[in-house]
Parts: sequence; C-alpha cells; structure tokens
Amino acid sequence: MIDSELIERYTVAKYIVDNNGMPVRLRVGALNIEVDNILAQYEATTAYFITPENPFSQELTEEENRLRHERFITVLTKSNFTYLTGYGTNEDESWTKENSYLVISSDVSAVHTLAANFGQNGILKVENGKPVSLLLLDGMSYLDSTLA
Repeated sequence: MIDSELIERYTVAKYIVDNNGMPVRLRVGALNIEVDNILAQYEATTAYFITPENPFSQELTEEENRLRHERFITVLTKSNFTYLTGYGTNEDESWTKENSYLVISSDVSAVHTLAANFGQNGILKVENGKPVSLLLLDGMSYLDSTLA
C-alpha cells in the first residue's frame, strides 16, 4: 500500500513535458488545452507520463537511472511508442528532476505493464478534454481528480 504522504507528493508534484522546446505543465486534476493540442498533433486521445527512474520512490544513483533510461528507450522503440521527453520535480525544483516521458498511446494495458516493469508506484494519465489523473499502480486505481 502506498502511504498517503507519498500520494500527496505525487499529486502536487510539478510535471513538465517538452513540446518542441516549449514546456507544458501537467497538473493532477487540471485540464490543459496545451496537452489537448499535443494529443491532437499525434491524432491521439490518450497519453501517460512515466519515469523509469527511482523505482518505488527509492532514490538510485545517477548511473543506475541512466541505465534504466537506456532500457526504457529500448522498450519504447521496440514497442513503437511515440513519446515526448520531460521531467518531474517539486514546485520549487529543490528535488532532483526525474527525467520522464509522455508516452502517447491508447493501449492502457501495455503502458501499465511498462510502468509496472520499471517499478513505478504511479503514472499520470492525460486524456483529451479531461483533467490529468494520477494512476496508482498499487491495485491499479485512479486517484479521484477532484481531490487535487
């Protein structure tokens, strides 16, 4: 079970997607027209924001995380996923930035498996015209976006 303090940290974290050099902010529970525009660019309705870093919120070394990124990119490429890069941190960016990816896909099962295989407690779901939601992989449940 993921403790409530960790869930709160995920909920209020700062998530940034690099859209051709323009940063786009994802906020749990918030709609974002820029995110909808990204999805439209790729003729998609759904995407997921995932990091391969620091599995189960346990901080790894820079080298360990670098190797995880290499494996992650290999999986994304072999699976023909389209993705944009980004990062996650806290509001004042005092946490080390976790390099992350906006994986554009409607294959929810494949994305959940990807995140679980890289030991992630949670990922963000971005859906056209809907608020960003936090998916907790412990039990595969969505956090109610109205709580954010």
